[in-house]
Amino acid sequence: MSAATLTRDGRGRALATSEIVPAARAGEVVVVPQAMQRIGLHGELVEAILAAIGEACGAAAAEEIRRRGFEKLHELVAPERIEGAAHAVDRAFVSRYPRLVKAIGRDALGLRRPFYIPLIPVTRLSVPRQGADAEPLRRDRSGVLLNRYPPHRDSWYTSPINTLNVWIAVGAVEHENGLYFYQDMWGREVRYEERDGRDFGTPLTIALDPGDVVVFDNRQLHATADNVG
Repeated sequence: MSAATLTRDGRGRALATSEIVPAARAGEVVVVPQAMQRIGLHGELVEAILAAIGEACGAAAAEEIRRRGFEKLHELVAPERIEGAAHAVDRAFVSRYPRLVKAIGRDALGLRRPFYIPLIPVTRLSVPRQGADAEPLRRDRSGVLLNRYPPHRDSWYTSPINTLNVWIAVGAVEHENGLYFYQDMWGREVRYEERDGRDFGTPLTIALDPGDVVVFDNRQLHATADNVG
């Protein structure tokens, strides 16, 4: 499976499957285009998410999202119900998660040795900033939905330091509503208390199509901000 590894200026180079993990371990951000379609799981992923949204928000909302795309969820679901939708999606993937990650590891990343899956799945619904003033979506109530996270390394928290992060784009991702990678900080000391004030350089941002997968080392400094797209 071909992949692209992105340099600090957003350019890339082709990678063989066997090169994906070493590139990520070396501090590069790797995009595997259409990975979920290639391993035959994109359709299942979409249907499970739509079913979860239907459970939380009603069948009519789920069908309209199917028709118009996940990117329109915030227009079709009331703010007070979006958080319920996110929780329903999380519940839907608790049981599927080990099989899903095993398939990605084996078939998309080419891993052959046993590997450990340390964390449960995290769903991110990046609500556009213009809709973020609704009371149910205040930052102190629902940071996952507003997608605001200052620069951080997952290794600061509960994630083992040798973890690889796999980020799946279910809907289309634009540069303004995805992850920010501060590659200039790779291998350099960053303290937790600096995450809100230090200048980490110009971040790398990535636009993705549905089914694309991003792979990066959890020591990679990254962040998310208000969705202005």
